[in-house]
Amino acid sequence: MIQEMTKRSFTDEPEANSRHPNEEGKGLNNMRFIPLRR
Repeated sequence: MIQEMTKRSFTDEPEANSRHPNEEGKGLNNMRFIPLRR
């Protein structure tokens, strides 16, 4: 579920990430942890 949410935020709402740097940071952190959970 986290992976889908990150992809959605990056692909579906790229402008939102630019407007909210905090959200962008969260997305990057999630992407880092996803491969570790695999």
